[in-house]
Amino acid sequence: MAAGDKPVTTFKHRNISASVFENTTEKDGAKQTFFKVSLRRTFKQGDEFASNANFSRDEIPIARLLLDRAWQWIMDAETSS
Repeated sequence: MAAGDKPVTTFKHRNISASVFENTTEKDGAKQTFFKVSLRRTFKQGDEFASNANFSRDEIPIARLLLDRAWQWIMDAETSS
């Protein structure tokens, strides 16, 4: 992912989000597409919003759900291309 790249889709619940990014590379002269997922928790720190990849016990099921949705989206995208 290059800086400034936007996700192709994002799944959110409460303050947790799973963003899917599309990447391309070239192998043996052929263009190949692959996907990566960024999982983040957003929170307010003073007057500013911040994010990290640390999850509490009660946030883990939400993270799992969002990762599953991202995985399913990737599987659908790969099958349709």
